[in-house]
Amino acid sequence: MIQGSVSEDERMQDAAARAVLEQSGIAVEGVPLSLGTSNGVVPRETWNFFLFPCPPLPDNWTHHFSDDDGGEYKFFWQPAEEYLEGDWPAPFIRALRFAVSKVEKLNEAKRNQYCEIQHPKIARQILKTLAQQDAGKPIDPTEIARSIAGSDEKKWRKLMPDIRNEAVKLAFNGEISVLRKGKPILGANFKGLYKIGPYQN
Repeated sequence: MIQGSVSEDERMQDAAARAVLEQSGIAVEGVPLSLGTSNGVVPRETWNFFLFPCPPLPDNWTHHFSDDDGGEYKFFWQPAEEYLEGDWPAPFIRALRFAVSKVEKLNEAKRNQYCEIQHPKIARQILKTLAQQDAGKPIDPTEIARSIAGSDEKKWRKLMPDIRNEAVKLAFNGEISVLRKGKPILGANFKGLYKIGPYQN
């Protein structure tokens, strides 16, 4: 979760997207979904909540934030169903509870659109196929799609976006490399053809 303030003449959702980019390095994509407002996070403050679709993200990462004082923010995943207490700041706990309660009320279509979906079968197949290759030889993502869906092109082509997302996540975690023109890249904003190869530093 990223928090920030709103500048004069700035739309709420634009302020939220700006804060996410500045504080986490994530360039959010698509149209944000408003989760409403709360006056119960901090006394005498109104908090606006937005849910953004975004690229696949690693398990954890560090972002250097260039503000007046400079800073380094470390990000990780916290299971939403776990009760927060102890060292967690009270406003953060209240904000998270509010956001989770709103997300839980979304219909299935909205949740699938805005919340990251895990595809463990695809990830396992990527790693299995790569392990079966000759040392250092990359694989085409269509091989993964065909190995799961068969030779029917209409079926395996539907898997290509999910295969791309899973490949990006595996690359973030240092398990594989996503290759463009034979060189490893790290990120989800690349375009065009790519291949999957063994992890390279």
